Amino acid sequence: MAGPRRRPFFAGFVTYVIIVVLEALSVLAMVSELESSAFVNMLLAFAFHLGAATMLTYGFWGPWDFRYPDEKNWSVIGFVLVLAIPVYGLIGLSGAYAAVHWRRRFERAGAGIVGRFEEYIHYEPEVRSELRGMALMSDGDLPQDLERLGKVAPLIDVIKSGDPELKRGAIFSIAKLKPETAVKVLRECLKDIDPDSQFFVAGQLSRIEKTLSESIIRTRRRLELDPDNLDLRIELARQEKDYILSGLLDPSVEQYFLREASGLCEEVLSRLPDRDDVLLDLADIRLRARQTDVALQAYAQIVEQDPTLTPAWIGLAHCYYEKRDLLRLGAVLEELKSRGELPPSLNDVLAFWDMARPS
Repeated sequence: MAGPRRRPFFAGFVTYVIIVVLEALSVLAMVSELESSAFVNMLLAFAFHLGAATMLTYGFWGPWDFRYPDEKNWSVIGFVLVLAIPVYGLIGLSGAYAAVHWRRRFERAGAGIVGRFEEYIHYEPEVRSELRGMALMSDGDLPQDLERLGKVAPLIDVIKSGDPELKRGAIFSIAKLKPETAVKVLRECLKDIDPDSQFFVAGQLSRIEKTLSESIIRTRRRLELDPDNLDLRIELARQEKDYILSGLLDPSVEQYFLREASGLCEEVLSRLPDRDDVLLDLADIRLRARQTDVALQAYAQIVEQDPTLTPAWIGLAHCYYEKRDLLRLGAVLEELKSRGELPPSLNDVLAFWDMARPS
C-alpha cells in the first residue's frame, strides 16, 4: 500500500492564497454594499469565510498528514490565517465605522434637533436646504421657555402640515429633547394635528414617562443593594426632580416625589454640607413645591458661597417673582443681564418686570 503523498510547496502556497482571497471577500462583503440587505451581506461574508475554512481543512490536495513536519507547518499557518483575518477584519470594520460615525457627528455639529430629524428621514441635500430655510411658524401660544425654539419651530410646522412620514420623524426628533421641553412641545402639538400624528405624539409621551420611571426604579434597586452610597442618592434625587419638572405627574403623585427627592437631598447634605450642587437641587425642588421662603434661603446661601453660579441667580429671580419683591427682583435681573444670562425660562418673570417695574 502506497504511503501518503507529501504536499508540495506550490500546492500549499496556492491553498493559502485562496484562503486569503476568500477571507478578503468576507471582509469586503461586510463593509461594502454588495446586496441591499445587511442580512444578505452577512450571509455572503459567512459563506466566504466557510469556504476559507474548507480550504484549510481539505484544500485541493487532500487531508493533512501530520507525520510530516511540513504538513504541520502548513496547517498551523492556515489556522492562523483563517482565525486571524476575521479578527483583523472586525477591528478594521469597527475602526471604519467609528471614523464614519464621528465624521457624520462632526458634520452635524450645531444642527441640533433638525440634524437628528434629517438623519431619521434621510433627506436629500436639496430637501435639507429647504428645511433649514423654512420660516419659523410658531403660533405664539407655544410655551415661552422652549429650548432653542428657533430649531424646534420648523419641526412643529412639519408636524402640523407635513407628509405623514415627515410628521413621524419630526415627532421622534422633538422627543429627543430634554424631557421638560419635549413634553411641553408635544402637548401643544396635540391640540391641532391629525389623529395619526396624535397617536405618535401620545406614544412618545408614554415613552418619555416610561424612560423616566424606569430609570428611577433601576436606581432605587441599586440603592437598596448599597444604601450607604451617597452618589446613588444624589442620582435618584435628580432623576426624581427631572420626572417632577417634566410635567407628566398628577399633582398627588408629584407631591410624593417632591417629598422623597427633598428627603434624599437633605440626607446627603447632612453628611456633605459643602455640596452646593445638591443644595441647588434641593432649592429647585422646594421652589417647585411652592416653599418659596425655604428655596430663597437656599439660593441665597449658594450665591453667597459661589456668586458665579448662574442657576442660583435664576432661582433667586423666580423666588422674588413669586414674592412680588420688585426691588430685589430688579437687582437680580440686572445682575443676570450684565452676565448675558437671561434664559427663556425667565420670560414670564421679565414680562412681569416690564409691566410692574417703577417708571
